[in-house]
Order: sequence, then structure tokens, then C-alpha cells
Amino acid sequence: LIGKTAPDITVYDMNNYPMNFYKAIDSNDYTILVFWNSECSHCKKEIPELLETWKDSLKQQYNVGVFSISTEVEKEHVDSFIVEHHLNGNFINAYDPTGRSNFRKLYDVTSTPVVIILDKNKKIIAKKVAIKEFIYPESDEEGNQVSFFEQLQRYKREIELHLTLSHENIIKAYDYYQSNSKLYLVMEYVSAKTLQHILD
Repeated sequence: LIGKTAPDITVYDMNNYPMNFYKAIDSNDYTILVFWNSECSHCKKEIPELLETWKDSLKQQYNVGVFSISTEVEKEHVDSFIVEHHLNGNFINAYDPTGRSNFRKLYDVTSTPVVIILDKNKKIIAKKVAIKEFIYPESDEEGNQVSFFEQLQRYKREIELHLTLSHENIIKAYDYYQSNSKLYLVMEYVSAKTLQHILD
């Protein structure tokens, strides 16, 4: 799918009116298309993080819009998730109770969450990605205070090195960007259990 034009689909808004995907995202410079399910544990973690990142930097700085599609057909479950995670008024929210859009096949949605990034021309530039914020430590390994600028430059060097790596056992990094004092990494999304879950 990467490098191809995103398929246009018609889904339903939360008032059960048909909504055309292309028309809904036409004013965006970039669009994040995210597929989720209310019972998916990874979605419960990743969707709120995506919302926070979008509000913090992507919305204003890059004119990014988010088109969110639930993979469920039970409207009650979809509504509850949207309310619980404050998606109303932020993301464009939709679902497809009829299944006529065929989004699962068109976008290769076999699990959730699936995050796809489109450019202004609706070309798919990344698929199954996660956007993670770097947390800056107050000191280095020896306990010495490190300035924010030094930490920022160090992380940028590490990310640029990571971007050159390609190996089946290394999570792929696509890009990074800075918003004010925060640094974000756009990387491959890998669905897996946490170390704590494995140890328990």
C-alpha cells in the first residue's frame, strides 16, 4: 500500500449518515487514518496517546487531521469508546455497520490498531506506525546534569543512526520531528505483550 493512493471509501458517521472519506479529509495537509476496536487492549493505550500527540503538536504545526474508523458494527460499543477517550470534537469518527466499504481488504486491516499516514494528495506514505515522544532524563548515566540542548542533539544523532538501520529484528524508524521542546519518533508499530505482562 505504501506509495499508492489511498482507496476512497464511504463509511457512516456517529449519526448514521454516509460520509465520504476523501471529502472529509480534503482540507488536511496530512491525514492519519486509524482503525481501532473498543475491546482491543492496544487500542485503549495507543488511541489516547495518539490524541495527546495530535493535540500537542500535529494539529496546528502540520495541519494533520485524524480520521478514525471503528472495526465494529455495534454502535453502542463504538459510542462508548469515543466518549471514554474524548475523541468527539477532535477526530473524525466513523464506522461501517453494513461492511459495504470493504475497508478491511482495501487497507489490509487484519488486526487493530492500524495507523496509516496520507499526504495532501492522499498518497499513503506510512502504514502501521506509532508516534512516540522522547522523555528526557534530568541527568546522564553518571548522575551529571545534562542541558536540554545536549539531550536534544544526542537523541537526534541516535534517531538519525536508527533511520539507517534495516534488520528483521530491529523495529523500523521512519522519521522524527520536533515540536517546541518535544521530540517525536515515527516508527513501525509492533503489537506485542509488555515485559511486565510476560513476567506476570
